[in-house]
Amino acid sequence: MSVVLQHVHVLRDSKPVLQDLSLTLPDRGIVGLSGPSGCGKTTLLHTLCGLLKPDSGTVTGLARGRVGVAFQEDRLLPWLTVRDNLALVLGDQAEAETWLGRMQLAGQGSNFPHQLSGGMKRRVALARALAFDSDLVLLDEPFQGMDDALKQNLYEWVREAAMTRPLLLVTHDRDELDALADTVWLADGPPLIIFPDR
Repeated sequence: MSVVLQHVHVLRDSKPVLQDLSLTLPDRGIVGLSGPSGCGKTTLLHTLCGLLKPDSGTVTGLARGRVGVAFQEDRLLPWLTVRDNLALVLGDQAEAETWLGRMQLAGQGSNFPHQLSGGMKRRVALARALAFDSDLVLLDEPFQGMDDALKQNLYEWVREAAMTRPLLLVTHDRDELDALADTVWLADGPPLIIFPDR
């Protein structure tokens, strides 16, 4: 089942950020979304993952209501180790270690988030979003601050996550869009408008 927004309106401070927005995500694969800061992309993500309730319109297609998200802020739980942050969504310590290895973070599992660099925390947040058994994955600038060699190593796991479900990747980086996205949407606003790039 596709994730579908129909005539969605979202107001922030009495101003429309999403206005009569209708779009359909594919059943699987990576949709890249790029547009200027402040145009409404983050509001769209918050609406898709249920943090914002539309003022009107509907979001359908999330059969289990499970969304994996990596926001621009890492949002790790500071009182848990890195391994335990991942085990929360995986339910398995060994699988958490596997994901740390995939993110080039082997040996970091017993550290707490405050002991990691910003880029390392972003990779833990990315792993948590990709590993979660969800209907949809939302990634908001997930590779910010990472060098090209590291990004190339992580792309494999992003592609794998999108083989069975839709993944929406928000990025300003054209190289990331070209490397990963099956479909590219461009955004402007507010209110948010989305049009196909390819």
